[in-house]
Amino acid sequence: MDDSGFDGGLAPPSPVDPMVRRSAVVGRAARAWASQIVDLGGRNNLLFYRDLKVGMIDLTPSDLVDDGAVGRLIGGRATRLSRIVAADDLAMFARRGRAVRRKADENYEERGLATLFITHGMATWSHSLSAATPCAPVALAPLRLTPRGGAAEDFDLDVDGDWRINPTLLHLLQVDFGLDLDPEDLLANSTSGDADNSIDMLDVHHRIVDRCGDVPGFAVVPRVVVGNFSYAKQPLALDIEASVEAMARHPIVSAIAGDEHAQRELIDAQPIADISEPDHGPPAEEYLILDADASQSAVVNAAVKGASLVVQGPPGTGKSQTIANLIATLAAHGRSTLVVAEKRAAIDAVTKRLDQTGLESLVMDLHGGTRSKRELLRHVGRALDTIGSTPAVERQDEDDHLVRDRDRLNSFDNSLHRNRGPD
Repeated sequence: MDDSGFDGGLAPPSPVDPMVRRSAVVGRAARAWASQIVDLGGRNNLLFYRDLKVGMIDLTPSDLVDDGAVGRLIGGRATRLSRIVAADDLAMFARRGRAVRRKADENYEERGLATLFITHGMATWSHSLSAATPCAPVALAPLRLTPRGGAAEDFDLDVDGDWRINPTLLHLLQVDFGLDLDPEDLLANSTSGDADNSIDMLDVHHRIVDRCGDVPGFAVVPRVVVGNFSYAKQPLALDIEASVEAMARHPIVSAIAGDEHAQRELIDAQPIADISEPDHGPPAEEYLILDADASQSAVVNAAVKGASLVVQGPPGTGKSQTIANLIATLAAHGRSTLVVAEKRAAIDAVTKRLDQTGLESLVMDLHGGTRSKRELLRHVGRALDTIGSTPAVERQDEDDHLVRDRDRLNSFDNSLHRNRGPD
């Protein structure tokens, strides 16, 4: 041991980079958040698949002319639809292919989702929590569906990525039945032994059935289906999973995730809004479009200063009115606002107030689903036209008059509440 008391034989522990620790905390939280919003209800066709009249292609080998072509497709070799189905059925299958591809293009262009998959195996089980009958794809792989000719009367099918076990099915098995299945284990060494070394899907089916022996009525039907598979909140779940590093750099998200350093950072940087600020602040710096009492004004002023806050209030206390005031104030400061709500009525309560005050051009309403690109551009064009044609407002005289009236009221208030000693 040297004079400093440090034992030279042991290296001091390396300090942990705060950002590395924060990324780990946010990563764990992000996985939990993403799993919490996975839709396990009957509208999720990754769990409750139902055949569509046109928008799916059933390639189950027993129904086709060339079983081997489907096997080659599953193994990763491009295959023409006309080589799989009978000539008399090609027109029907091509019509289905056009519908499936059209929906896939729409999902990608409007929602940014790649939803076109080929699936192998449909799992079913007894499900007491839903009236719908479970029917979940077991394995999925992204698929390219390329039309041949201008009329798309035939298609080339090509698996465009690796096969994987349906992650939504695995999540449900974990949540509802406590089964923690490893997707890599289910796929490991499940090869057919053919020259292309493709996955033996029947072996995968047997494995998952074996692992799910305690799930009531669990079975797998060996179906092969091409279609669009997604659920309503999938974009949000994917965004969360893909944004861990960006979220880790944001102190508010990191604090919510549980990082203590980020929480201390927020507390130290929290600005203080004086509830009496409207009594002395310059009117030119106030952009309230609706009546607001002192507590509502304090919320707006705190948010403008960058405070992180939660505002609670029972119905009728002016939450929507305060949000409208906040949107207008932030817009006047050249800042944007993202308003999210689970229910349409909450959005309407805010947009209605903005519309009534002539500020409808501030709103890009996306609650009901994404707009088409053309409609989005039209909306932006109208907003820019409104901004360009709105004249500046000269209100100095009104502001001066307001300050005089406010000073008189403040004087009355001070006189009324001033402590007075005995005469």
